[in-house]
Amino acid sequence: MTRVLRWGRSAYETDEALELEACGLAALGCELRHYVGDAPPVEDCEVLVVTSKVRVDAAVLDRAPSLGLVVTTTSGCEHLDRRAARERGIALARCPLARRDAVVETSLAMGLSLLRGVPGLHRRAEEGVWARGE
Repeated sequence: MTRVLRWGRSAYETDEALELEACGLAALGCELRHYVGDAPPVEDCEVLVVTSKVRVDAAVLDRAPSLGLVVTTTSGCEHLDRRAARERGIALARCPLARRDAVVETSLAMGLSLLRGVPGLHRRAEEGVWARGE
């Protein structure tokens, strides 16, 4: 059975989604544990799953002799020490499509907001002026 440790939790992750993830991993023969805090118990894990708020550096990797894979639930990987992982033969993976829809929707909303002058209208409304006619 592959030992998976999930370190950290994103604000986007629901209890239901994490339970579904645990069930899916169990069906694949993985034992999933969750940890939130500063010093995760990585000593016996083989796969480490982290969020962007978790820094995986050489000190963490040194405490994980069985670790073979670190997966970030984000598209970025600046919070992972790639050199330290490579030196220890630990593979890194990321989930570039995990938040894709939210990023696209936010980008479109911000663009439309700027095209329609919403920031200026908002600022004027805070000053007590209904400036749409301007």
